[in-house]
Amino acid sequence: MARLLDLPNELLLSILAELAHTPQELLSLPLLCHRLHFLALPMYFTSMGMGEPTQRAIVQMSNGNSRDSLDALQMASFITSIDNLCCSLPRNGPFEAAETVRHVARVSKLIHKLEFVHEVTIVWAPPNELMQSFEADKDTIACRPLALEMEKLLNCVLEHGCTSLTLQGGMFFPISPRTMRFGTIDAVRTATSKILPTALSLGRNENWIDAQIERFTVEETATLKFDLNGKPSYLSRLNINSSMFLLPPCINWTLSALRSSAISSVSLCGIFLPTKMWAVLLPLIASIIPNLAELSLADLHGLSGTDILVFLTRLPLLKSLAIGYTEYSRQVQSSCPDSAPTPKLENLEHLHAPSTFIVHFLKKKSTLPNLRTLCITPRKLILGYRGLRHIRQFITDIARRLEKHRISPEVTLEMRCGQDMDRDLTADIVEPLGEELARSLRMVTRLVVFLELKPSKMSIAEMGTLARWINRFPGLMYVCLRFDLDNAVEDGVMMDHVRTLSEQNPQVKSFHLNNEAYDPDALLLSSL
Repeated sequence: MARLLDLPNELLLSILAELAHTPQELLSLPLLCHRLHFLALPMYFTSMGMGEPTQRAIVQMSNGNSRDSLDALQMASFITSIDNLCCSLPRNGPFEAAETVRHVARVSKLIHKLEFVHEVTIVWAPPNELMQSFEADKDTIACRPLALEMEKLLNCVLEHGCTSLTLQGGMFFPISPRTMRFGTIDAVRTATSKILPTALSLGRNENWIDAQIERFTVEETATLKFDLNGKPSYLSRLNINSSMFLLPPCINWTLSALRSSAISSVSLCGIFLPTKMWAVLLPLIASIIPNLAELSLADLHGLSGTDILVFLTRLPLLKSLAIGYTEYSRQVQSSCPDSAPTPKLENLEHLHAPSTFIVHFLKKKSTLPNLRTLCITPRKLILGYRGLRHIRQFITDIARRLEKHRISPEVTLEMRCGQDMDRDLTADIVEPLGEELARSLRMVTRLVVFLELKPSKMSIAEMGTLARWINRFPGLMYVCLRFDLDNAVEDGVMMDHVRTLSEQNPQVKSFHLNNEAYDPDALLLSSL
Protein backbone atom coordinates (compact mmCIF):
# COMPACT_ATOMS: atom_id res chain seq x y z
CA MET A 1 0.00 0.00 0.00
CA ALA A 2 2.91 2.33 0.76
CA ARG A 3 4.22 1.94 -2.78
CA LEU A 4 0.78 2.63 -4.19
CA LEU A 5 0.48 5.83 -2.17
CA ASP A 6 3.86 6.99 -3.45
CA LEU A 7 2.26 7.49 -6.86
CA PRO A 8 1.03 10.97 -7.87
CA ASN A 9 -2.68 11.68 -7.78
CA GLU A 10 -3.00 11.52 -11.57
CA LEU A 11 -1.84 7.89 -11.65
CA LEU A 12 -3.87 6.99 -8.58
CA LEU A 13 -7.02 8.34 -10.24
CA SER A 14 -6.28 6.28 -13.35
CA ILE A 15 -5.99 3.16 -11.21
CA LEU A 16 -9.18 3.97 -9.31
CA ALA A 17 -11.01 4.52 -12.59
CA GLU A 18 -10.40 0.85 -13.38
CA LEU A 19 -12.41 -0.03 -10.25
CA ALA A 20 -15.41 2.07 -11.29
CA HIS A 21 -17.20 -1.04 -12.58
CA THR A 22 -16.80 -2.68 -9.13
CA PRO A 23 -18.15 -0.01 -6.76
CA GLN A 24 -17.98 -2.28 -3.70
CA GLU A 25 -14.21 -2.53 -4.02
CA LEU A 26 -13.94 1.18 -4.70
CA LEU A 27 -15.96 1.92 -1.56
CA SER A 28 -13.59 -0.07 0.65
CA LEU A 29 -10.61 2.20 -0.09
CA PRO A 30 -11.72 5.46 1.65
CA LEU A 31 -11.44 3.74 5.03
CA LEU A 32 -7.74 2.98 4.55
CA CYS A 33 -6.27 6.47 4.69
CA HIS A 34 -7.04 10.18 4.47
CA ARG A 35 -5.66 10.56 0.95
CA LEU A 36 -7.72 7.73 -0.54
CA HIS A 37 -10.75 9.13 1.23
CA PHE A 38 -10.65 12.24 -0.96
CA LEU A 39 -9.73 10.35 -4.14
CA ALA A 40 -11.87 7.20 -4.02
CA LEU A 41 -15.15 8.68 -2.78
CA PRO A 42 -15.55 11.26 -5.60
CA MET A 43 -14.71 8.47 -8.06
CA TYR A 44 -17.38 6.28 -6.45
CA PHE A 45 -20.02 9.02 -6.59
CA THR A 46 -19.25 9.62 -10.27
CA SER A 47 -19.58 5.90 -11.04
CA MET A 48 -22.99 5.91 -9.32
CA GLY A 49 -24.21 8.89 -11.38
CA MET A 50 -23.74 11.47 -8.62
CA GLY A 51 -21.17 13.88 -10.00
CA GLU A 52 -22.06 16.55 -7.42
CA PRO A 53 -23.55 14.75 -4.39
CA THR A 54 -23.85 17.99 -2.44
CA GLN A 55 -26.33 19.22 -5.06
CA ARG A 56 -28.26 16.02 -5.80
CA ALA A 57 -27.78 12.59 -4.24
CA ILE A 58 -29.86 9.57 -5.29
CA VAL A 59 -29.56 6.53 -3.03
CA GLN A 60 -30.94 3.04 -3.65
CA MET A 61 -30.38 1.15 -0.41
CA SER A 62 -29.57 -2.55 -0.55
CA ASN A 63 -30.39 -5.49 1.70
CA GLY A 64 -27.74 -7.38 3.59
CA ASN A 65 -24.47 -6.08 4.99
CA SER A 66 -22.94 -4.81 1.75
CA ARG A 67 -22.18 -1.10 1.59
CA ASP A 68 -24.24 1.18 -0.65
CA SER A 69 -24.43 4.85 -1.62
CA LEU A 70 -25.92 5.79 1.74
CA ASP A 71 -22.79 4.51 3.49
CA ALA A 72 -20.65 6.51 1.06
CA LEU A 73 -22.53 9.72 1.86
CA GLN A 74 -22.24 8.97 5.56
CA MET A 75 -18.47 8.43 5.50
CA ALA A 76 -17.71 11.40 3.19
CA SER A 77 -16.29 14.06 5.50
CA PHE A 78 -16.43 16.70 2.74
CA ILE A 79 -20.25 16.43 2.43
CA THR A 80 -21.86 18.63 5.07
CA SER A 81 -25.07 19.52 3.22
CA ILE A 82 -27.20 18.23 0.36
CA ASP A 83 -29.60 20.33 -1.67
CA ASN A 84 -31.66 17.43 -3.03
CA LEU A 85 -31.62 13.96 -1.42
CA CYS A 86 -33.62 10.96 -2.66
CA CYS A 87 -33.49 7.73 -0.63
CA SER A 88 -35.22 4.51 -1.73
CA LEU A 89 -35.64 1.58 0.61
CA PRO A 90 -34.58 -1.84 -0.73
CA ARG A 91 -36.83 -3.09 -3.51
CA ASN A 92 -36.33 -6.83 -3.21
CA GLY A 93 -37.50 -9.31 -0.61
CA PRO A 94 -40.59 -9.54 1.61
CA PHE A 95 -41.47 -6.88 4.13
CA GLU A 96 -39.53 -7.32 7.38
CA ALA A 97 -40.12 -4.76 10.10
CA ALA A 98 -36.71 -5.22 11.74
CA GLU A 99 -34.81 -4.79 8.47
CA THR A 100 -36.91 -1.77 7.50
CA VAL A 101 -36.26 -0.21 10.92
CA ARG A 102 -32.52 -0.59 10.32
CA HIS A 103 -32.68 1.16 6.95
CA VAL A 104 -34.84 4.01 8.27
CA ALA A 105 -32.35 4.49 11.12
CA ARG A 106 -29.51 4.67 8.57
CA VAL A 107 -31.25 7.53 6.76
CA SER A 108 -31.80 9.32 10.09
CA LYS A 109 -28.10 8.98 10.87
CA LEU A 110 -27.17 10.62 7.56
CA ILE A 111 -29.61 13.50 8.09
CA HIS A 112 -28.19 14.08 11.60
CA LYS A 113 -24.72 14.40 10.09
CA LEU A 114 -25.75 17.14 7.64
CA GLU A 115 -26.02 20.80 8.53
CA PHE A 116 -29.04 21.16 6.26
CA VAL A 117 -30.90 19.40 3.46
CA HIS A 118 -33.38 21.37 1.37
CA GLU A 119 -35.32 18.81 -0.67
CA VAL A 120 -35.92 15.25 0.52
CA THR A 121 -37.66 12.35 -1.23
CA ILE A 122 -38.21 9.08 0.63
CA VAL A 123 -39.41 6.12 -1.44
CA TRP A 124 -40.74 3.65 1.11
CA ALA A 125 -41.68 1.09 -1.54
CA PRO A 126 -41.82 1.12 -5.36
CA PRO A 127 -45.25 1.56 -7.01
CA ASN A 128 -45.53 -2.09 -8.08
CA GLU A 129 -45.18 -3.20 -4.46
CA LEU A 130 -47.73 -0.76 -3.08
CA MET A 131 -50.65 -3.14 -2.78
CA GLN A 132 -48.62 -6.19 -1.78
CA SER A 133 -48.19 -4.82 1.72
CA PHE A 134 -51.74 -3.48 2.03
CA GLU A 135 -52.78 -6.12 4.56
CA ALA A 136 -54.68 -6.13 7.84
CA ASP A 137 -52.89 -9.01 9.55
CA LYS A 138 -49.45 -7.58 10.16
CA ASP A 139 -47.78 -7.93 13.55
CA THR A 140 -48.52 -4.60 15.24
CA ILE A 141 -45.94 -5.30 17.96
CA ALA A 142 -43.23 -5.65 15.31
CA CYS A 143 -44.42 -2.46 13.61
CA ARG A 144 -44.19 -0.33 16.75
CA PRO A 145 -40.38 0.16 16.52
CA LEU A 146 -40.80 1.03 12.84
CA ALA A 147 -43.35 3.72 13.66
CA LEU A 148 -41.01 5.22 16.26
CA GLU A 149 -38.06 5.18 13.86
CA MET A 150 -40.12 6.77 11.08
CA GLU A 151 -41.18 9.48 13.53
CA LYS A 152 -37.53 10.21 14.35
CA LEU A 153 -36.60 10.38 10.68
CA LEU A 154 -39.43 12.68 9.59
CA ASN A 155 -38.90 15.06 12.49
CA CYS A 156 -35.14 15.04 11.90
CA VAL A 157 -35.64 15.95 8.23
CA LEU A 158 -37.65 19.05 9.16
CA GLU A 159 -35.24 19.99 11.96
CA HIS A 160 -32.47 20.21 9.36
CA GLY A 161 -34.19 22.85 7.26
CA CYS A 162 -36.09 20.77 4.71
CA THR A 163 -38.32 22.96 2.53
CA SER A 164 -39.68 20.27 0.18
CA LEU A 165 -40.61 16.76 1.34
CA THR A 166 -41.89 13.93 -0.88
CA LEU A 167 -43.22 10.71 0.70
CA GLN A 168 -43.77 7.94 -1.82
CA GLY A 169 -45.16 4.40 -1.64
CA GLY A 170 -45.26 1.90 1.19
CA MET A 171 -47.96 0.45 3.43
CA PHE A 172 -46.21 -0.95 6.49
CA PHE A 173 -48.97 -0.87 9.07
CA PRO A 174 -52.16 -2.92 9.52
CA ILE A 175 -55.36 -1.26 8.37
CA SER A 176 -58.07 -1.49 10.99
CA PRO A 177 -61.56 -2.29 9.69
CA ARG A 178 -62.79 0.55 11.90
CA THR A 179 -60.77 2.97 9.81
CA MET A 180 -62.91 2.12 6.79
CA ARG A 181 -66.32 2.82 8.24
CA PHE A 182 -68.11 5.43 10.34
CA GLY A 183 -68.29 4.86 14.06
CA THR A 184 -67.91 6.55 17.42
CA ILE A 185 -64.31 6.20 18.60
CA ASP A 186 -63.43 7.63 22.00
CA ALA A 187 -59.70 7.65 21.30
CA VAL A 188 -60.01 10.25 18.55
CA ARG A 189 -59.74 13.24 20.89
CA THR A 190 -56.42 12.03 22.25
CA ALA A 191 -55.07 11.09 18.84
CA THR A 192 -55.85 14.47 17.29
CA SER A 193 -55.49 16.86 20.21
CA LYS A 194 -52.17 18.19 18.92
CA ILE A 195 -53.36 19.00 15.42
CA LEU A 196 -56.56 20.90 16.20
CA PRO A 197 -56.78 24.64 16.96
CA THR A 198 -57.26 25.15 20.69
CA ALA A 199 -59.66 28.06 20.21
CA LEU A 200 -61.58 26.36 17.38
CA SER A 201 -61.00 29.43 15.22
CA LEU A 202 -62.42 27.54 12.26
CA GLY A 203 -65.92 28.33 13.46
CA ARG A 204 -66.74 24.68 14.12
CA ASN A 205 -67.63 23.09 17.41
CA GLU A 206 -65.83 20.13 18.93
CA ASN A 207 -68.54 17.68 17.90
CA TRP A 208 -68.15 18.68 14.26
CA ILE A 209 -64.38 18.19 14.43
CA ASP A 210 -64.82 14.78 16.04
CA ALA A 211 -67.25 13.81 13.27
CA GLN A 212 -64.75 14.81 10.61
CA ILE A 213 -61.89 12.77 12.01
CA GLU A 214 -63.75 9.92 13.65
CA ARG A 215 -62.00 7.41 11.39
CA PHE A 216 -58.57 8.28 12.70
CA THR A 217 -58.34 5.53 15.27
CA VAL A 218 -55.46 4.99 17.64
CA GLU A 219 -54.03 1.63 16.68
CA GLU A 220 -51.84 -0.54 18.87
CA THR A 221 -49.01 0.73 16.70
CA ALA A 222 -47.47 3.90 18.13
CA THR A 223 -48.87 7.06 16.56
CA LEU A 224 -46.27 9.21 14.79
CA LYS A 225 -45.93 12.51 16.67
CA PHE A 226 -44.76 15.82 15.23
CA ASP A 227 -41.98 17.21 17.45
CA LEU A 228 -39.14 19.44 16.25
CA ASN A 229 -37.72 20.08 19.75
CA GLY A 230 -38.68 23.73 19.65
CA LYS A 231 -37.14 24.40 16.23
CA PRO A 232 -39.21 26.12 13.52
CA SER A 233 -40.39 24.24 10.45
CA TYR A 234 -39.30 25.64 7.08
CA LEU A 235 -41.38 23.16 5.10
CA SER A 236 -43.23 24.88 2.25
CA ARG A 237 -43.93 21.98 -0.14
CA LEU A 238 -45.35 18.58 0.85
CA ASN A 239 -45.86 15.85 -1.76
CA ILE A 240 -47.80 12.86 -0.47
CA ASN A 241 -47.60 9.96 -2.91
CA SER A 242 -48.46 7.31 -0.36
CA SER A 243 -51.73 6.14 1.20
CA MET A 244 -49.77 5.29 4.35
CA PHE A 245 -49.41 8.95 5.30
CA LEU A 246 -53.16 9.58 5.15
CA LEU A 247 -53.94 6.65 7.45
CA PRO A 248 -53.12 5.86 11.08
CA PRO A 249 -50.58 5.91 12.59
CA CYS A 250 -48.93 8.37 10.16
CA ILE A 251 -51.80 10.77 9.50
CA ASN A 252 -51.34 12.64 12.77
CA TRP A 253 -47.79 13.57 11.77
CA THR A 254 -48.97 14.61 8.28
CA LEU A 255 -51.72 16.90 9.55
CA SER A 256 -49.46 18.35 12.25
CA ALA A 257 -46.77 19.11 9.66
CA LEU A 258 -49.35 20.91 7.52
CA ARG A 259 -50.58 22.93 10.48
CA SER A 260 -47.15 23.81 11.90
CA SER A 261 -45.49 24.83 8.63
CA ALA A 262 -45.96 27.68 6.17
CA ILE A 263 -47.18 25.32 3.45
CA SER A 264 -47.66 26.91 0.04
CA SER A 265 -47.72 23.78 -2.15
CA VAL A 266 -49.34 20.35 -1.68
CA SER A 267 -49.42 17.36 -4.01
CA LEU A 268 -51.58 14.27 -3.50
CA CYS A 269 -50.86 11.45 -5.93
CA GLY A 270 -51.22 7.67 -6.17
CA ILE A 271 -53.42 7.27 -3.09
CA PHE A 272 -56.01 4.53 -2.48
CA LEU A 273 -58.72 5.47 0.05
CA PRO A 274 -62.45 4.75 0.41
CA THR A 275 -64.72 7.51 -0.88
CA LYS A 276 -66.17 8.19 2.57
CA MET A 277 -62.73 8.66 4.02
CA TRP A 278 -61.85 11.26 1.38
CA ALA A 279 -65.00 13.10 2.47
CA VAL A 280 -63.60 13.19 6.01
CA LEU A 281 -60.01 14.09 5.15
CA LEU A 282 -60.29 16.84 2.55
CA PRO A 283 -62.38 19.32 4.61
CA LEU A 284 -59.94 18.93 7.50
CA ILE A 285 -56.92 19.50 5.24
CA ALA A 286 -58.59 22.58 3.71
CA SER A 287 -59.29 23.95 7.19
CA ILE A 288 -55.63 23.54 8.16
CA ILE A 289 -54.16 25.18 5.01
CA PRO A 290 -56.80 27.65 3.71
CA ASN A 291 -54.08 29.91 2.22
CA LEU A 292 -52.64 27.22 -0.05
CA ALA A 293 -51.22 28.63 -3.31
CA GLU A 294 -50.38 25.49 -5.32
CA LEU A 295 -52.26 22.17 -5.45
CA SER A 296 -51.75 19.03 -7.52
CA LEU A 297 -54.16 16.05 -7.51
CA ALA A 298 -53.60 12.89 -9.57
CA ASP A 299 -54.44 9.18 -9.45
CA LEU A 300 -56.56 9.44 -6.30
CA HIS A 301 -58.69 6.31 -6.24
CA GLY A 302 -62.03 6.61 -4.49
CA LEU A 303 -62.21 10.40 -4.88
CA SER A 304 -65.12 11.72 -6.93
CA GLY A 305 -65.15 14.85 -9.06
CA THR A 306 -67.77 16.42 -6.80
CA ASP A 307 -65.57 15.93 -3.73
CA ILE A 308 -62.70 17.61 -5.57
CA LEU A 309 -64.88 20.62 -6.39
CA VAL A 310 -66.10 20.88 -2.80
CA PHE A 311 -62.47 20.76 -1.65
CA LEU A 312 -61.51 23.56 -4.05
CA THR A 313 -64.27 25.85 -2.78
CA ARG A 314 -62.39 25.91 0.54
CA LEU A 315 -59.10 27.02 -1.12
CA PRO A 316 -59.93 30.42 -2.68
CA LEU A 317 -56.31 31.67 -2.78
CA LEU A 318 -54.98 29.02 -5.16
CA LYS A 319 -52.67 30.34 -7.89
CA SER A 320 -51.79 27.02 -9.53
CA LEU A 321 -54.02 23.95 -9.83
CA ALA A 322 -53.31 20.61 -11.52
CA ILE A 323 -55.91 17.84 -11.66
CA GLY A 324 -55.05 14.54 -13.30
CA TYR A 325 -57.40 11.81 -14.43
CA THR A 326 -58.01 8.78 -12.26
CA GLU A 327 -59.39 6.13 -14.57
CA TYR A 328 -59.81 2.47 -13.78
CA SER A 329 -62.33 0.05 -15.29
CA ARG A 330 -65.29 2.22 -16.28
CA GLN A 331 -65.11 4.52 -13.27
CA VAL A 332 -63.63 7.98 -13.62
CA GLN A 333 -63.27 10.81 -11.16
CA SER A 334 -63.70 13.49 -13.81
CA SER A 335 -67.48 13.66 -13.66
CA CYS A 336 -68.68 17.15 -12.70
CA PRO A 337 -72.48 17.12 -12.33
CA ASP A 338 -74.42 20.37 -12.60
CA SER A 339 -75.32 20.10 -8.91
CA ALA A 340 -71.63 20.25 -7.90
CA PRO A 341 -70.39 23.62 -6.61
CA THR A 342 -68.34 25.89 -8.85
CA PRO A 343 -65.21 27.08 -7.01
CA LYS A 344 -64.48 30.77 -7.23
CA LEU A 345 -60.74 30.90 -7.90
CA GLU A 346 -60.12 34.57 -8.59
CA ASN A 347 -56.36 34.28 -7.94
CA LEU A 348 -55.80 31.23 -10.13
CA GLU A 349 -53.20 31.83 -12.85
CA HIS A 350 -52.29 28.30 -13.98
CA LEU A 351 -54.81 25.50 -14.55
CA HIS A 352 -53.98 21.97 -15.72
CA ALA A 353 -57.12 19.82 -15.72
CA PRO A 354 -59.43 17.51 -17.68
CA SER A 355 -61.90 19.16 -20.03
CA THR A 356 -64.85 18.33 -17.76
CA PHE A 357 -63.39 20.38 -14.91
CA ILE A 358 -62.46 23.27 -17.19
CA VAL A 359 -65.96 23.45 -18.63
CA HIS A 360 -67.39 23.35 -15.11
CA PHE A 361 -65.12 26.21 -13.98
CA LEU A 362 -66.25 28.30 -16.97
CA LYS A 363 -69.97 27.90 -16.36
CA LYS A 364 -72.06 31.05 -16.29
CA LYS A 365 -70.11 33.92 -14.77
CA SER A 366 -66.38 33.43 -15.00
CA THR A 367 -64.60 32.31 -11.84
CA LEU A 368 -61.11 32.48 -13.38
CA PRO A 369 -60.53 36.18 -14.18
CA ASN A 370 -56.71 36.03 -13.84
CA LEU A 371 -56.06 32.80 -15.73
CA ARG A 372 -52.78 32.99 -17.70
CA THR A 373 -52.12 29.38 -18.77
CA LEU A 374 -54.57 26.58 -19.44
CA CYS A 375 -53.56 22.96 -20.08
CA ILE A 376 -56.18 20.38 -21.06
CA THR A 377 -55.20 16.85 -19.96
CA PRO A 378 -55.97 13.75 -22.06
CA ARG A 379 -58.26 10.86 -21.30
CA LYS A 380 -56.47 7.54 -20.80
CA LEU A 381 -59.37 5.30 -21.78
CA ILE A 382 -60.62 7.29 -24.78
CA LEU A 383 -58.28 6.64 -27.69
CA GLY A 384 -58.57 6.27 -31.44
CA TYR A 385 -61.07 8.13 -33.58
CA ARG A 386 -63.48 8.31 -30.63
CA GLY A 387 -60.83 10.18 -28.68
CA LEU A 388 -60.23 12.60 -31.55
CA ARG A 389 -63.95 13.29 -31.79
CA HIS A 390 -63.94 13.93 -28.05
CA ILE A 391 -61.16 16.51 -28.58
CA ARG A 392 -63.23 18.25 -31.27
CA GLN A 393 -66.17 18.59 -28.91
CA PHE A 394 -64.46 19.95 -25.82
CA ILE A 395 -62.09 22.26 -27.72
CA THR A 396 -65.06 23.96 -29.33
CA ASP A 397 -66.94 24.20 -26.03
CA ILE A 398 -63.97 25.59 -24.08
CA ALA A 399 -63.09 28.12 -26.81
CA ARG A 400 -66.67 29.37 -26.84
CA ARG A 401 -66.67 29.85 -23.06
CA LEU A 402 -63.28 31.57 -22.99
CA GLU A 403 -64.45 34.01 -25.65
CA LYS A 404 -67.67 34.64 -23.76
CA HIS A 405 -65.80 35.47 -20.55
CA ARG A 406 -63.10 37.43 -22.42
CA ILE A 407 -60.27 35.29 -21.07
CA SER A 408 -57.22 34.72 -23.28
CA PRO A 409 -54.82 32.28 -21.58
CA GLU A 410 -52.02 30.40 -23.31
CA VAL A 411 -53.72 27.08 -24.18
CA THR A 412 -51.91 23.73 -24.18
CA LEU A 413 -53.62 20.58 -25.45
CA GLU A 414 -52.41 17.17 -24.32
CA MET A 415 -53.58 14.08 -26.22
CA ARG A 416 -52.84 10.37 -26.51
CA CYS A 417 -52.33 8.31 -29.67
CA GLY A 418 -52.67 4.53 -29.58
CA GLN A 419 -51.18 1.76 -31.70
CA ASP A 420 -53.55 2.58 -34.61
CA MET A 421 -52.52 6.23 -34.74
CA ASP A 422 -52.13 6.37 -38.52
CA ARG A 423 -55.62 4.97 -39.20
CA ASP A 424 -57.31 7.18 -36.59
CA LEU A 425 -55.62 10.42 -37.63
CA THR A 426 -56.30 9.73 -41.31
CA ALA A 427 -60.00 9.25 -40.56
CA ASP A 428 -60.07 12.52 -38.61
CA ILE A 429 -58.21 14.50 -41.28
CA VAL A 430 -60.84 13.77 -43.94
CA GLU A 431 -63.57 15.17 -41.68
CA PRO A 432 -64.34 18.82 -42.49
CA LEU A 433 -63.45 21.21 -39.70
CA GLY A 434 -66.22 23.71 -39.96
CA GLU A 435 -65.85 27.41 -39.25
CA GLU A 436 -66.34 27.25 -35.47
CA LEU A 437 -63.96 24.32 -34.93
CA ALA A 438 -61.29 25.91 -37.14
CA ARG A 439 -61.53 29.09 -35.08
CA SER A 440 -61.36 27.07 -31.86
CA LEU A 441 -58.22 25.17 -32.93
CA ARG A 442 -56.48 28.49 -33.53
CA MET A 443 -56.46 29.20 -29.78
CA VAL A 444 -54.18 26.18 -29.09
CA THR A 445 -50.55 27.36 -29.08
CA ARG A 446 -48.90 24.34 -27.46
CA LEU A 447 -49.47 20.64 -28.23
CA VAL A 448 -48.19 17.63 -26.25
CA VAL A 449 -48.73 14.18 -27.80
CA PHE A 450 -48.25 10.97 -25.78
CA LEU A 451 -47.42 8.11 -28.16
CA GLU A 452 -47.69 4.39 -27.47
CA LEU A 453 -45.50 3.62 -30.50
CA LYS A 454 -41.74 3.66 -30.07
CA PRO A 455 -39.80 6.00 -32.38
CA SER A 456 -37.99 3.17 -34.17
CA LYS A 457 -41.35 1.52 -34.92
CA MET A 458 -42.84 4.65 -36.51
CA SER A 459 -42.48 4.94 -40.25
CA ILE A 460 -41.96 8.20 -42.10
CA ALA A 461 -45.48 7.80 -43.51
CA GLU A 462 -46.98 7.55 -40.01
CA MET A 463 -45.06 10.59 -38.87
CA GLY A 464 -46.24 12.38 -41.99
CA THR A 465 -49.86 11.62 -41.07
CA LEU A 466 -49.26 13.03 -37.60
CA ALA A 467 -47.65 16.11 -39.16
CA ARG A 468 -50.69 16.70 -41.40
CA TRP A 469 -53.01 16.37 -38.42
CA ILE A 470 -50.92 18.82 -36.39
CA ASN A 471 -51.16 21.26 -39.30
CA ARG A 472 -54.85 21.71 -38.46
CA PHE A 473 -53.72 23.90 -35.53
CA PRO A 474 -52.64 27.15 -37.24
CA GLY A 475 -51.70 28.89 -33.99
CA LEU A 476 -49.22 26.27 -32.77
CA MET A 477 -45.83 27.52 -31.59
CA TYR A 478 -44.65 24.48 -29.61
CA VAL A 479 -44.98 20.71 -30.18
CA CYS A 480 -43.77 17.99 -27.83
CA LEU A 481 -43.86 14.23 -28.49
CA ARG A 482 -43.55 11.95 -25.47
CA PHE A 483 -42.94 8.23 -25.71
CA ASP A 484 -40.77 5.44 -24.34
CA LEU A 485 -37.47 5.57 -26.17
CA ASP A 486 -35.85 2.43 -27.51
CA ASN A 487 -32.54 1.63 -25.88
CA ALA A 488 -30.90 1.44 -29.30
CA VAL A 489 -32.69 4.30 -31.02
CA GLU A 490 -30.36 6.45 -33.11
CA ASP A 491 -30.30 10.23 -33.05
CA GLY A 492 -30.82 10.20 -36.80
CA VAL A 493 -34.23 8.55 -36.37
CA MET A 494 -35.34 11.27 -33.97
CA MET A 495 -34.05 14.01 -36.26
CA ASP A 496 -35.86 12.50 -39.25
CA HIS A 497 -39.13 12.54 -37.30
CA VAL A 498 -38.68 16.17 -36.26
CA ARG A 499 -37.72 17.15 -39.81
CA THR A 500 -40.94 15.55 -41.11
CA LEU A 501 -42.98 17.50 -38.58
CA SER A 502 -41.25 20.82 -39.20
CA GLU A 503 -41.52 20.64 -43.00
CA GLN A 504 -45.33 20.52 -42.81
CA ASN A 505 -45.66 22.87 -39.84
CA PRO A 506 -43.43 25.90 -40.49
CA GLN A 507 -45.40 27.94 -37.95
CA VAL A 508 -44.04 25.80 -35.08
CA LYS A 509 -40.91 27.39 -33.60
CA SER A 510 -39.99 24.73 -31.02
CA PHE A 511 -40.03 20.92 -31.12
CA HIS A 512 -39.36 18.62 -28.18
CA LEU A 513 -39.06 14.84 -28.20
CA ASN A 514 -39.37 13.88 -24.56
CA ASN A 515 -36.89 16.27 -22.90
CA GLU A 516 -34.73 16.84 -25.98
CA ALA A 517 -35.14 20.16 -27.82
CA TYR A 518 -34.72 20.43 -31.60
CA ASP A 519 -34.32 23.60 -33.66
CA PRO A 520 -36.56 23.25 -36.77
CA ASP A 521 -34.66 25.93 -38.71
CA ALA A 522 -31.33 24.16 -38.19
CA LEU A 523 -32.82 20.82 -39.26
CA LEU A 524 -34.26 22.28 -42.45
CA LEU A 525 -30.91 23.89 -43.36
CA SER A 526 -29.06 20.62 -42.76
CA SER A 527 -31.36 18.82 -45.20
CA LEU A 528 -30.53 21.20 -48.08
